[in-house]
Amino acid sequence: MNGKFYRFDSFLLDTQTKQLFYKNKFVNLSYKSFDILLYLVQNQGRIVTKEELFQTVWTDSFVEENNLPVHVSALRRVLGEKRGESRFIKTVSGRGYSFIADVEEIDKLPSTLTKKGASGLEDELFNTSNSIAVLPFTSENKTADFEYLAGGITQSLIDSLSQYPKLKVMAYTAVKNYRKSELDLQEIGFQLGVDKLLFGSLAEYKNNLEISVELINAADKSYLWGTQYNCQFADVFTVKREISLVIAEKLKLRLDESDKSNPAKLQNPDSDAYKFYLKGNFIMDDFPSHKDRRKRLSSALSLFQQAIKKDPQFAPAYAAAGRVYFFLFINNFISRVEALTECRTALQLALNLNPRLSEAFVLEGMLQIFLEFDFEKAEDFFAKAIELNPNNAYAYHMKSLLYVVLGKFDEAIFLQNKAIQLDPTSTAYNCGLINRFYFTKNYNKAIVQAEETIELDERSGPAYLVLALAYAQLGLFDEAVKYSQKAVDNSPTEEMLLAQSYIYAVAGDELKARDILSRILAEQNFPKNIYLLVALVYDALGEIDRALDYAEKGFEEKAIDVYMMEIEPRFSRLRKQPRFASLMQKFKER
Repeated sequence: MNGKFYRFDSFLLDTQTKQLFYKNKFVNLSYKSFDILLYLVQNQGRIVTKEELFQTVWTDSFVEENNLPVHVSALRRVLGEKRGESRFIKTVSGRGYSFIADVEEIDKLPSTLTKKGASGLEDELFNTSNSIAVLPFTSENKTADFEYLAGGITQSLIDSLSQYPKLKVMAYTAVKNYRKSELDLQEIGFQLGVDKLLFGSLAEYKNNLEISVELINAADKSYLWGTQYNCQFADVFTVKREISLVIAEKLKLRLDESDKSNPAKLQNPDSDAYKFYLKGNFIMDDFPSHKDRRKRLSSALSLFQQAIKKDPQFAPAYAAAGRVYFFLFINNFISRVEALTECRTALQLALNLNPRLSEAFVLEGMLQIFLEFDFEKAEDFFAKAIELNPNNAYAYHMKSLLYVVLGKFDEAIFLQNKAIQLDPTSTAYNCGLINRFYFTKNYNKAIVQAEETIELDERSGPAYLVLALAYAQLGLFDEAVKYSQKAVDNSPTEEMLLAQSYIYAVAGDELKARDILSRILAEQNFPKNIYLLVALVYDALGEIDRALDYAEKGFEEKAIDVYMMEIEPRFSRLRKQPRFASLMQKFKER
C-alpha cells in the first residue's frame, strides 16, 4: 500500500485514504480537519502559523478567519483532549499551533484496522450519536421581517427538539453563525460535533408561506427525510410542530407524558410577538460593549415588552424581560430592590403561563445566587431547569458557577463542559471554563483554556482578564500586565480597570495602580457593587485597614462579588484577617 502512515499515542493517520484510526478503529473526520491534523503532525514540534495553515489547507476556497480555530477546537474534541490540557495540539498565543505529541512514521498499516467506528473512546465528548443541529433557515425574501421569521422557525424548532431528553440539540447561539456559511455540510457537522443536520428555507408564494426542510446525516451528507409545506403565516408554528414530530419519529425519540400534555407547549405565539422576542434576544446575545451597554439593555427590554403587548400569553417574553432587569442590576443601572421586584413579577407571570419554562427557573436560580445568596435554593432551581430542558446550555453554565461557590469543583468543570458541548463557540461558556479553572487554582489549565478561547474570539475582554489574573497568581507579572491591558482595551469597564490596578499593585508598579484606582474612586456615579474589588487593590498596595473598610462597605451593600469571597484567590490574604472573617461570618448569619 502506497502512502505514509503516522502514529501518535493510540491514533494512526493514513495519508492515502485520508483516514484517522483510534486503537485500530475508524474515527470520522471531515476532509479539511484531516488536512489540518496531517499538516500539524507532519510538522510536529514546530509552530505552524495560522497563515501557513490557510495557504496549505484552504488553497481552493475562501474561508473566514474564525473557521480555523473552530476546526482546531473540533479536532481537540475528536482527539480526546480535555479542556485546559494540551496533549496533542498546543495553541501558541498570537502565532499559531504546534503538535506536541510524539509522532512515529511507519511503513505499513496494522492488519487489525477496522471501520466499525471508535466506540471504545473513553471520553463522552467523542459520542455524537443522537445529536442534531438545526441550521438557520434561509429566506428567499430578503426583508427584515422574513429574516426574523426564519430565525424564529429555527429557534422554535431547537426549543421543541430540546424537550427530548435523549437527543443532544445544539443551542441557537451555536448555529446562528452558519446562516450565510459557505462551508460544506460535512464540515459544519464535524465542527458542531453532531451526527444529524436539519436545514430549510422559506419563501412567499401567492400570499402564502412555502417552507422546505431537509434532514441529513452529517458524516456523509446522505438524505434521511425532506418535505415542503405551503401554509398561511399564522400557521407557521403549527408546521414547526409537525416538523419536530416527524424528526422525533425518524430518530425514534419519545417525550415524557408530562411534556405531551403541557398546553403551554402547544400554544402558537403571535408571529409579530415572536419577531420582537427574537430581536430582543439578538441584542441580549451581543450587548456587553461598555460604551452602549445600558442603551442595548434598554432596547432589548423595550422589544420584550412589545412582544408581551402583542401576545400577553407568550411566557418566554416575560422570562426574557426579567433577565434584562437582572442584567440592569448586575451592571449597576438599577437598584437591588427594583431588580428583585421586576424580576419576581416577570417570573410569576411567565410561570403562571408555563410552569415548565426552563428559562424561568434559570433566572430564579440566578436571583438566588446574586441577589438572595441562597445557594441551596439556587441548586434546586437549576436542577429543575435542566430537568425541563436537558439541552439548556445556560442552565449548565450557571449551575457550574454555583458548584464552584459550593466547592464542588469536579462537578463544576463537568457541567461547564456540558454547556460548551451544546454551544462550542460560545465565548461566554468558554470564558466560564477559564474561570472555573482559575477559581480552583488550576492556573496552568486556565491559561491554556484562555489562549484557546482567545483564538475563537480575540476581542474577549473576560478571557484576557482571567489570563492576566492566572499569570499574576503564578508570579509572571510581565505577562499579567500585558494581558490586563488587552482586557481593558477590549472591555473598558470599572471591573476590568480595577483588576488591572490590582495587577499593577502586585507587580510592584504602585504609581500606575494608584492612578487607576484614584480615577475610578473619583467617578461621580461610583458603582457600589465594586467595593470589594477596590478592597482587593488596597490589599495589594499593603493598605490593609482601607482594604477592610471597603470590604465592609461591600458586605453592607451586598455587592455581587460576595459570592466569590471563599473561592477567589485574590482574597486569600484578606481571608486571614480576623475582621474580614468576622464580616463573612455575619453575612452568612444575616
